[in-house]
Order: sequence, then C-alpha cells, then structure tokens
Amino acid sequence: MSRRVSEAWYRPLGLSLRLRTDHEAVRTAAEDAFRGFGPGEPTAAPDLDFVLLTRKIGDAGGAGDIGDVGDVGNRGDRADAGGEPPREYLVRGDRVRLREGSSTLVVDRTRGEARGRLAPQLLAQPARLRLEFLELALQLMLPSRGFLGVHGAGIVRNGRAALLRGAGGTGKTTLAYAAARGRFLALAEDVVWMDVGQKVWWGLPWWAHPRPDAGRLFPELAGLSPALVRNGTPKLAVRLEAVRPGSTVPRARPGPVVLLRRQSGETASRLTSIALPEALDLWRAGRAGTEEEFPGYPGHVEALLRRNAWRLDLGDDLEGALVRVEGLLAG
Repeated sequence: MSRRVSEAWYRPLGLSLRLRTDHEAVRTAAEDAFRGFGPGEPTAAPDLDFVLLTRKIGDAGGAGDIGDVGDVGNRGDRADAGGEPPREYLVRGDRVRLREGSSTLVVDRTRGEARGRLAPQLLAQPARLRLEFLELALQLMLPSRGFLGVHGAGIVRNGRAALLRGAGGTGKTTLAYAAARGRFLALAEDVVWMDVGQKVWWGLPWWAHPRPDAGRLFPELAGLSPALVRNGTPKLAVRLEAVRPGSTVPRARPGPVVLLRRQSGETASRLTSIALPEALDLWRAGRAGTEEEFPGYPGHVEALLRRNAWRLDLGDDLEGALVRVEGLLAG
C-alpha cells in the first residue's frame, strides 16, 4: 500500500518552497529546518520544489529512477571510523546527486527542484535528514538566486550581524554558541547567506552542532549523545530556542567581519582593526566549500572587508571576546 503524499509550504530566505512527501519524518525535519522563516503561502509557481518520498525496504533502486546526473566526481565515498555512512556526491552542470546508502537526492540548482528517495535508515536519523538532505538541497539552490554563501558564523546585536570566520580550530563554533546562549541572537552556525542585491544577511540559525566535548564549557550540553557524524567528527544537535527562548533570528543588517586567530594558552582576547591585505589573508584561511564559484566573488569579498574587517585573537575568556564584538555592533 502506498503512502499518501502531503504538501507543505515554507518561506526560506523570502523564497516560496513547496514540499511534497509521504513520510512524517520528512515533514518534521522540514519544520525544524524552515518554519522559523514564517508561514509559506501556496503559489502556482513556487521558487523551489522538493519531492522527497520513501524508498521501500528491499528496493535497492538507483539514481536513475529520479534522474541520473552521471559519474563525474565524488567526495566522501568511504565510511569513516566514526560510523558516518558512505556518501557519494556527483556533479554535472547544474545538477547534483547525493547518494548515501540506498537514499538518493538529485538537485537541479537552476530550476530549484529537489527529488529524493529516502531509505528507512535515513528517516530514523532526524538531524542528518534535516541538515544533510533538506538544508543541503536548499543551499545548493541559493547561489543561482543571488545569494552568496560564505563560510562563517553569524551573531546579531541591535539588528546588525557580525560574521565570525576563521580556519578550523580557531574557536568559531564555540564563540558563536556562547553568544547565542548569552545576550546575542544566532544568525548562522556555519554559512551566512548574503543577498548581494538587497544588502541583507540570512542564516538558518535554529540548530547548533558542537562537538560532544563542548559540555566541558557549557553545562547544559554535558551528557548529550551525538546526533550525527560530519567529516568523521561526532556532533550534537542542539535546538537553540530550547537553550534560550528568543535566541535566533533568520535575517539581519550587514555588520563587521571578525576574522579569528586562536591564542592557545592566552586568557585575554584582543580585537584589532586590520587593513585589506591582512584581512584577505585571514579570509582565505577560512575558506570552505564552493563559495569562490559565485559570480564576482573577489569583488564582493573586497567590498565586504574594506574598512570593515577586524582580527580577533581569541583567548580562553569567551565573555571578554564577546564584549569586544558587542562594541562593534553598538548603536
């Protein structure tokens, strides 16, 4: 007996998104990912169209039943020691195919269409389903709609956002979580989406994914079990609004760029205004993903950093660091 397909509408980054699915786990994951943007209204021609259906047990299937994009390269196709499922990521032109076990997702980035067949194993992992299928599908579609996605966390005070960016291990995730549980609002954990036409910054701020050892700094995280593995590293899935109600916001006015350097063994943090050449060097150290493929990327970055870049030498005193960032967002 086939399941009944239901329809739901969302409004991520001001775009209309229609989701059709036959499984409650997908509907729940979509609510967790997109409902914070506000209610979506049905329209005859949605900007984005997702169809995510279940794969029957024993149906090995393949990408061909929802659109084969060809084998032109892959990443993450081996299981790691942390138990991360084997993943295959294939690209041909505007089409991207993700295969994880017997679950498959095909995204047409220009047309704004996502088609997926999802296995029971994935449907039983809500954090992975939300983050690495639903949110991934959305984010693959945003660059062709004028949104520049840059690697970094976003935190907000007084309606303005600061972009925190740094190489791995500089403390970006830890500082962003400390800000969200305190007096700042969270805008984004890992990618800030910049509407280069409207001069607005967007994010998907509702979940944080720190490492389990973050419980040493934040008591509310102690004892939580990892919800997923990313790049071989176990991660928690923390709903920020459960930690501090009213701690998230999906859009904000652009503000300063804070480029992090870790000061191991130091307590105090130092914030310094820096010129463009140094800012560009620190910016490149924090690169990740395919952000550089965005049209006009070098010019956008130089405009973002010119007279607006700061170096934060981050010590062990997180509160002191946040006080310094807060000063940049005053008024």
